[in-house]
Amino acid sequence: MNEEHAGPADSVHLAEHGAVPAGEWHFVQPRAVQWTDSPEQPATGAPSWQQQQQQQQQQQQGRQYADYGTYADYTAGYPAESPVPFWEPTGAPAAPEAGFPPPVSGRRQSAAVEETVPIAVLPPEADLPARRPAPGPAAHTGARPPAYLAEPGELTEVGSDLFAAMVPDTVVDGGTVGAAVVRAASVRGDAHRYAKECRQDSVLLVRVGGLAVLAVADGVGSARYSHRGSAGACRLLVSCLITQAERLTAALLAGDRHAFTSCAGVVMGRVAARLQEEADKQDHAPADYATTLRALLVPTDPQHPVRGYLGVGDGGLFRLRGGQWAPLERSADESAVFDTGTDALPVNFGAPAAELITDGLPGDLLVMCTDGLSNPLVKEPGVADFLARQWGAGQAPGLADFLWQTQIRARSYDDDRTVVCLWEGTR
Repeated sequence: MNEEHAGPADSVHLAEHGAVPAGEWHFVQPRAVQWTDSPEQPATGAPSWQQQQQQQQQQQQGRQYADYGTYADYTAGYPAESPVPFWEPTGAPAAPEAGFPPPVSGRRQSAAVEETVPIAVLPPEADLPARRPAPGPAAHTGARPPAYLAEPGELTEVGSDLFAAMVPDTVVDGGTVGAAVVRAASVRGDAHRYAKECRQDSVLLVRVGGLAVLAVADGVGSARYSHRGSAGACRLLVSCLITQAERLTAALLAGDRHAFTSCAGVVMGRVAARLQEEADKQDHAPADYATTLRALLVPTDPQHPVRGYLGVGDGGLFRLRGGQWAPLERSADESAVFDTGTDALPVNFGAPAAELITDGLPGDLLVMCTDGLSNPLVKEPGVADFLARQWGAGQAPGLADFLWQTQIRARSYDDDRTVVCLWEGTR
């Protein structure tokens, strides 16, 4: 029921050309009225409120009409309780000759019901936050610009692989873990955009018990269904961590690297087995699901600064401190700066990498990424300098700014790019 027919007799304007008998409700265009916040009488010549009521009663001429004082439900045929008036008339309205008056600042007006309700009013322009210009197209570094356009081209066409057509070009995510702030992005590479192929990287941020799981995966480009493999690896990692969360949390809090490495091996083995099962169910070769997988495990308790890393395949794990980048991932023989192997789930991998990060400080930035970013970050000084300036201020950017920063481009680096950043807060 609309509000025109929902109040007592002194709170509803009957139709100007005669009321409608009970059971015969027709829409009548309400009369234009002008509201006032004071109970003053209308100007001379306009009928008073009481006069309007008398005129309406005379027009009825003995006919039986709906009793607005004791409201009845004429559709159901049963009397209903009288509704509590939700407003009181503010005085006699004055009818202008034509048109509606301009709205009163800060008030809502109704032509059918005498009602004034305060509404929110925007503050003056001077009180609004200062406007910043949009960052514009993705920045690039180097003497020569990239060969491809900086924005997506034609949409991916639906073919035999519906999953590929449903993979979005770009994903951006974020959240908090205790006192730390997380930002994540996964962007389709320029080469895949040009070829109208889907993004093969995946990213996932989720909490499992007392652990935050920050995962990235990079589908191997030569594998036909690697986009399925990367998405499945992230999802299955979380599923397999549910049963191991307590053991992993205990190892992290105790700083027990041996226990953490052992548990990481169990988790990755289960992820590989279940990913192979999914490929078999789809009648796909397990090698066609080939993907890397790496994850940061962060206790949600801000009093425990230890972070755990586990991973299979290439990519990067870095720390930004004082404007300087430092790699944190080591190979098994401790001779390489970071792992550049080609191991991949579900069938072509050895022992997973596992690290405990125990020397973190408030204000540090941990960066875990696929090789679409780790390669230019190591080999292109312009990329490293740009990201150090953007991310090294100690304050996490908003999601839109983070996405723009992540897309810093350099010629020849046109692979998918996925990154998770963790800004350490105060403890």
